[in-house]
Amino acid sequence: MLEEGRLSALELRSSVPEPVVEWKIAYQVGEHIPGSRDSFTRGGYIIASSDSKALVAKAIDDFYSRIVWKIDKI
Repeated sequence: MLEEGRLSALELRSSVPEPVVEWKIAYQVGEHIPGSRDSFTRGGYIIASSDSKALVAKAIDDFYSRIVWKIDKI
């Protein structure tokens, strides 16, 4: 979940894992983030495709851990 504040930096560490086929971050640096509490207020999405549910779950967790958000509290 994201905290409320201003997004001051956003970085993706390393490359996107193979099973990830699409992803989007909903905010750009400088924008206000209202905070996320559920799937309707999330900060973006990650879509992965594989025959293995476990591989998809691992790829999404791995990819999410590569995203570095710096949010300044207001």
